[in-house]
This record gives sequence, structure tokens and C-alpha cells, in this order.
Amino acid sequence: MIRRGKAAPVFSMVLLAAIAAAVAAAASRPAPAPSPGAPPRPPGTAPAAAPAAAPATAAQAPPAPALSLPEMQERLVAEAQKGRLTDPLLAQFKAFAAAVAHERLKAAGLGDDFWNWLAANKDLRDPLLVALYPKYDPEVFRCLETLRAKFADQAAAYPHLAVAFALVYGRAAGKSVRGPEVYFVEKGRSVPSMEESFVWYLKNERSMKMPLRTTPWPLLVFVADNDLPLDERAWALGRYGAAQQGTWTKIYYDVPYDYSQVNQPRESDRVWTLQTIQAVGGVCMHQAYYASRVLKCLGVPAMYDRGEGE
Repeated sequence: MIRRGKAAPVFSMVLLAAIAAAVAAAASRPAPAPSPGAPPRPPGTAPAAAPAAAPATAAQAPPAPALSLPEMQERLVAEAQKGRLTDPLLAQFKAFAAAVAHERLKAAGLGDDFWNWLAANKDLRDPLLVALYPKYDPEVFRCLETLRAKFADQAAAYPHLAVAFALVYGRAAGKSVRGPEVYFVEKGRSVPSMEESFVWYLKNERSMKMPLRTTPWPLLVFVADNDLPLDERAWALGRYGAAQQGTWTKIYYDVPYDYSQVNQPRESDRVWTLQTIQAVGGVCMHQAYYASRVLKCLGVPAMYDRGEGE
């Protein structure tokens, strides 16, 4: 068991899960064969540390790791077996995760500029590598590369927000981030692009109820998946921008419950904007959609869920 040490970050539980996965993977892999002529290493010991490599500069790609991936993993396991989440363990895991990502994404078309930028922005790199370990989805990295190419400084200044947007839009793989569970709002309402939505949040940062710079990415993914058109977001901010935390639950009930819509087919000719939902009312699915989207516009993580009811 790995216990938390003094160095545990806000996403330490995610780190623990990722490190545990690396340890489990190492346990199922046969030990690498020693180099020709090298003396045998006693069981349970890690390979000797390699000389430190010179740090990468903006003009060169990150150097290949001095150790192979199996050797890096073996050293990681040896440190993890000490049973504490310490700075050396975190550093070894992040280095190992970066090497794994670089190896598995060779065919993703990401250039040296991207890897150098990522290596230079550890506050952005570390959450991304931990969030995706051990399966590094190329689409997520391509979305982050799009943000880097267009908004490099902003992405570096808001690392968790950038990671959240890359995760949401990358995992959508070119499809809409609006889930099928909110089918009733599909008509006549386009979803902004990743770039449009990212810029919108930056422009409206002062209106957000939670800090975009420091809120962890596991929460911000439930902000970045906002499917509202930009004009509806502006309406939501105008109506609820001054709302205090204690009043947020009341937003749900700002949609009048319309009993005439219970068990009735939805109107095919109606466009369910936020303004329409608030004006004409609806049932619980309209209330949940309305409240969750208003909160996302305020920078508050929120999600729509549904279940069977009577």
C-alpha cells in the first residue's frame, strides 16, 4: 500500500491509481535481460541511476531517456515499494509517464515544438500525463496541440482548463460534445467549437464563480463540456451573473414544471433554448438541463443525469 506523504498534490488519488497501474503492469512483465557483459543484479534491486541528461532547450526536442522504459518502470516500482507517496516517487512516475506518452504517440504527427512546449509547462504536462495514463489518446493530444498553436500563452497560464478542453473535445473524436441524453435540445442549436468555447471562458473569467486557473481538471471537464451556443451563455450570465452560491440550487426551480408535458411526445417544431425553457416550462429533464448549463456558464462544474421515475 502507498500512503500519502507531504508531497501529495490535489489529484493525489489519481496519481495513486496511475502508479498502482504501473506497478501492476511491471509485476506481469518478465524482467529485462541484462546487457551483455554486465554483472547480474540482485533480485528486487533497481538499475543504477543513469547520468543526468542536459535539459532540453526551446530549439531542440527532448532527449531520449537514458534508461529504457522497462528499466524506468523497474526503478519506479522499487520506489513505490517503500510505501509512501513522496517527491522522488512522483518525479519518477512523471518521467516514466512522459516517456510512455512520447513512445506511444510517435505516429500522432505531433512535432518537436509541441513536445518542447509541453515539457516546459509542467503545470500543464503533469495533469495531462496523469489523466490519460496508460492509454494516451492521440485525439486528446491533437486538441491540445490546436490550443497550443492558437493560444499557447493562455493554455500555459490556464493549464487545468486547457487539459479539460483537450479531454472533452479529444474524447468526442470529432463528434459533438452534446450527449445523446439531451436529444430534446438538439434542434436549431449549434455547439461552439473547442476554440470558441475556450476563448469565451477566458473573456468571461471575472464572471466565473470558481477560479479557472486553479480549479483541478477533474472538475473543469464538467465546465468545458458546455454545449450552449454563445448567445445563450451571454443570456445566462446576464440573468445569473450575480447569483451567490447559496442560491444556485434554486436555478433548477426557475423552470416552471409543466404537468401537461408528462408522458407526452416532445414538440418537434420547438427550439429548446434556455430562454424558451425558462419561459414555457417543462419537466424534470428540462429543469436539469437548464440548471446544469447555467452553472457551467458560471464556471461551476455541473452535469445532467437522468433515471427512471414515476
